[in-house]
Amino acid sequence: SLLNSLDHIHARARRIIHHLSSSQEGSSCLLQCNWLPINYLYKRRILVKMHQIFVGTAPSQILDMFSISSRSTRFCNQFNIITVKSELGRSCLQYRGPNIFHSIRKLL
Repeated sequence: SLLNSLDHIHARARRIIHHLSSSQEGSSCLLQCNWLPINYLYKRRILVKMHQIFVGTAPSQILDMFSISSRSTRFCNQFNIITVKSELGRSCLQYRGPNIFHSIRKLL
């Protein structure tokens, strides 16, 4: 996937910048360099954007792409998740954003 290839480039960049050995394991390089994994940064950015959408501070073009359920049940104030069939659809913000947002809210 694209994130895996970016993670590989990210690992090479931190080894070059910090003059680390290529035999060092990826997670120890991250700790030594105080860098975060690309996957974490990606999900964090999605969560920040979804929070902006949830509270209504995102640009109107983005707000129009999402709808929030207002039913008076235990599922109130949750994003409606679109149904997709393709891998491309599952990678779009309209599908992935609400899924990540809901998974984090369940943990809180």
